[in-house]
Amino acid sequence: MIFTPALRRALAPHATDTGYVHGPRGVANPVVALPAGVEVTLLGSGHEVHIWGLRSRVNLIGQRGKVRLEDLHGDVRLKSTSTSLMKGITGNVWWCDYDGAGVEWNNQIARRQVRESTVEDVRGQLRIEVGKLYLEVSDVQGTATVRNGYGATRYRIAHHQPTWKHRIEAESGEVKLFLKDGMWHELTVTLATRWGAVDHAVLGEFSLTAGGNRPQRTIVSTARQNAWATPLTDLDADIVVVTQNGDIALEKTT
Repeated sequence: MIFTPALRRALAPHATDTGYVHGPRGVANPVVALPAGVEVTLLGSGHEVHIWGLRSRVNLIGQRGKVRLEDLHGDVRLKSTSTSLMKGITGNVWWCDYDGAGVEWNNQIARRQVRESTVEDVRGQLRIEVGKLYLEVSDVQGTATVRNGYGATRYRIAHHQPTWKHRIEAESGEVKLFLKDGMWHELTVTLATRWGAVDHAVLGEFSLTAGGNRPQRTIVSTARQNAWATPLTDLDADIVVVTQNGDIALEKTT
């Protein structure tokens, strides 16, 4: 980065003393252009990070501010970082964040903030492991594993290829699965929970290979497998949704 005289003035402190810096006098929002193939790693916490149009691998670690990633041609790895928007990623995505956002203090109540995040148009493998988010996922063109432990997940599928697999997991988080009308004949679905409810009314009279409850699970499946004898971690279908205490709802879109 080239620090121009104007940028130096904006970042200059008011005054300095032994062991102290008082300032700065302004705020700068640098925009950096990078050549293709250069791997980018950002450490620490920025107030706002917007990365777009790169043809390289991106690593974000410990970013607690607002993060947006758009139109990236390369792999993306997020650690202790949550993004408000991830869109147009041509590559694999690995995202892990169990740190959570800040805490709101109001009327003598301390409440953890829950962030909202949108993931759209990922054309590689997607793996998400987060503690609690309001998470919207759509148009994943590959294999996806999403674990949103205690948040709410909205997962949308409008088209499907035989090699794509989707697995959504939660502890007590709610999962809503939106499928385009008529896709029941193109893919198999398995919905399983231990303590939650499974709303599968949109399936109508569609043939179920398993539907009912046992002490260990409630399950609804259109896949050809022994769903009762198979461990929850090994359930197989084009789409698998597993929760411990979270409700599961299956809805259709046009």
